[in-house]
Amino acid sequence: MLFLLRYHEMFLKSEPVRRRWEGVLVSNIQKALPDAQVRVSQKRLFVESEEDVSPLLSRVFGVHSFSPVKKVVDDLDAIKEAALSLVRNGSFAVRANRGWKGFHLTSQELEREVGAFVKERTGNAVNLSSPDQTIRIDVLKDAAYVFDAVIPGAGGLPLGVSGRLLVRNDGTDSLAAAWMMMKRGCVVDVLGSRARVLEQWSVGRDVGYVSGEVSDLMGDYLGFVSGALGFGGLLVEPYPVFHPLIALPEHVLEFVRSRVA
Repeated sequence: MLFLLRYHEMFLKSEPVRRRWEGVLVSNIQKALPDAQVRVSQKRLFVESEEDVSPLLSRVFGVHSFSPVKKVVDDLDAIKEAALSLVRNGSFAVRANRGWKGFHLTSQELEREVGAFVKERTGNAVNLSSPDQTIRIDVLKDAAYVFDAVIPGAGGLPLGVSGRLLVRNDGTDSLAAAWMMMKRGCVVDVLGSRARVLEQWSVGRDVGYVSGEVSDLMGDYLGFVSGALGFGGLLVEPYPVFHPLIALPEHVLEFVRSRVA
């Protein structure tokens, strides 16, 4: 299976930073999927595996969304047939992105050509505002990728781009706070009992476990993660204490807690 992965926040960074963080993301995925092929091509990230690795890809921090894709040559007839193979019953729309400007049709022209072909072959209705199915086409140099599913990823930044923190495993909220800091690219080590749920989210990285007093351990970390919902509490001078759950709306807090339930 071939997957096209998208990232979001990294596009806001400078070219050198983006490339470095992109490399961290590729490394994390490759470590978790040693038998898969992970590559970057024309600012797209691809994962090719003999198995469906969707459950793992959905837990990779730094991946905004991903799609299983059909790869075909950059030929209009091949694109049409690939789009047709994905069609289900119901209304549809075609959305195209001409990433390679050397392709002979614009994005809008490609949408019209493929849409007309699918409608003629299936009789399905075209609905551009609220279709039952959206067929998407990404045209790159020497290949086109056709797909209809966009699966949410974990989002955030790749694990490892923001340093290492320490958290004490003393309940759901401390794990939820650790999860939020992992989403910001931090690797988190655990003081106390094993946190299997953090291991599931730490794709491509090992969760470290330590013992001892917080004040004695902090020399190895950039800061401490607290699950406290209010200000105050633990101080580890001169090291910062991160309180990512403070002031979260209740529905957001419940969502974060659900990630580590």
